[in-house]
Order: sequence, then C-alpha cells, then structure tokens
Amino acid sequence: MSHGIKMSQASGKIQAAPRRSAKSSSPFPGFQRPSASEVKQFHKLLARHFGERRPGKGKRNILDTVVGTILSQNTTNTNSHRAFSQLKKSFPTWDKVRTARPAAVQKVIRCGGLAPKKTKWIQAILKTLHKERGESSMEFLRKLNKEQVHQELERFQGVGKKTSAIINLFD
Repeated sequence: MSHGIKMSQASGKIQAAPRRSAKSSSPFPGFQRPSASEVKQFHKLLARHFGERRPGKGKRNILDTVVGTILSQNTTNTNSHRAFSQLKKSFPTWDKVRTARPAAVQKVIRCGGLAPKKTKWIQAILKTLHKERGESSMEFLRKLNKEQVHQELERFQGVGKKTSAIINLFD
C-alpha cells in the first residue's frame, strides 16, 4: 500500500485504502500514514539539515510576481530571472514599463523568449490597471478571496489558470 492505494494481488485491480475514522491522527484524512508525529519528526530532520524555514519579513509586490510569472512561461528559470532583472534595471517602475515603447521592453526581455507576446501582455495588464485604478498596482488583490483573485487575473491575456494559481500561491 502506498499513499492510500492498495493493489489487489489476485485481481491486479487498484482499490482505495479504507478510510480512517474522523478521529484519525493523520494530517492527511483518509490515510493512515504519515501520522502527525511522523510529519513532525520528518520536519525536524529537514530543518536540522537545511535550516528552519521562516516566512519572509516583507511582502513581495504582487505585480512583480505577476510579471515574473509571465516571463517564466516557456523558458528556463535562468532566462526568466535574467529577463526580469533586466526589465527592473531598465525600467525601475511599472509605470515606466507601461509607457515605454514596446520595442524597448522587448529588447530587455528578449533573453526570456517570446518577447513580443510577453511585452504585449505585460503592457496590456499595466495599461488596464492604470486606466481602471489610476495606478500600476495589484496590491488590491490581497483583500480578495482565492476565487476573486483567479477571476481578476485570468481576465488578462497571458494569465491562465496555472499562472493565476502560481501567483495565488506565492502572494
């Protein structure tokens, strides 16, 4: 049995493992293992080896995450990080990206691939935000629930379900 899946020896059919009662001590309802104490023990081992993980002190700018996630599409982490760094260095504010000539933005993010499409998507998001809210910011998303955040993000071309889920997860 693994992960609550039981393989029948005789028939070769896969069956779900029997569910435990609601009083189960497992942090994963329906599964006997790992138990809460096993999870804590495993966490201690990982923390001892890698160090304790602590949440960051400051919040990231949501628009940084949105643009960074768009730039990460269909490329490597190395290339998307380089594109994002070059974009922030060349255009220190999102308003400067919004008002820049598309060719100038494309030039600095070209290393991330699909620069014409990504430039169009990023600038469209920035222009829409500025038109609707008077600023190039998505910090208002922090006040919305998960479904509202997905709805807001997925209305933009270049931001689908996967991208909005990543943004929701990170910020």
